[in-house]
Amino acid sequence: MVGIYETGKDANGIKEHNQELKINIIWDMVLITLVILLLFIVIALSVSLSIRRLRASVNEIAGGKWEVAVDIRSRDELADLGERFNMMAQYIRNYIGEITRFSEAYFRFVPQQFLRFIGKDSIVNVNLGDQVQQEMSILVSNMRDFYRFSRSLSAEQNFNFINSYLKRFGPVIRQEDGFVSKYLGAGFLALFPSQADHALKAALQMRRTLEEYNAHRAQTGFAPIDIGIAIHYGTVMLGVIGEEKRMEGA
Repeated sequence: MVGIYETGKDANGIKEHNQELKINIIWDMVLITLVILLLFIVIALSVSLSIRRLRASVNEIAGGKWEVAVDIRSRDELADLGERFNMMAQYIRNYIGEITRFSEAYFRFVPQQFLRFIGKDSIVNVNLGDQVQQEMSILVSNMRDFYRFSRSLSAEQNFNFINSYLKRFGPVIRQEDGFVSKYLGAGFLALFPSQADHALKAALQMRRTLEEYNAHRAQTGFAPIDIGIAIHYGTVMLGVIGEEKRMEGA
């Protein structure tokens, strides 16, 4: 044997290597922990932002801003929740629109002023027998000789004529703070809760409107018409008559 050659590490070298390995492992764990923590923070902020958007949209809906819509672009349960929220908001908007159109429609059948006089905010609260007594003016207007005039027209022509005739005087009544309580064939009954002068002014304007209407009829080859107007001022009883399944303001 010429000699022996040995290579490797002694105990101190192994310890230093192990210590260095431990330090590297610790730094790797710290780095991985920081990356995981950063991802968690990003995800938490994203979720928190989506929740805040959803909560802000809910608050706006609660405040009456029905056109609001939440925009959540994540692909998780929150996005599904936001989509359902938008569907709910759209349903609410459609429902409110339908209720609004319904309210506007029934005001054309039951004057809002009539409801206000009997102390009701909505037609839903009207009960049979509701009544109130008040001083006001009543204006009644009718077309002269309508029976004879209508015999020369067909049923459809009668309807078209009555609507053409009545729509000219409705704005006159409203302009003087009155409202049409009831239509009486080719005429109507209007109420003026304010001073009697408003009813008188409305009657004068109706005569002027009639002259313009007859001028238009003359241009189209139709005979002129005439109306009668009666006005009374005094105590008026407004109320609801009929029966439970069919009521009417009178």
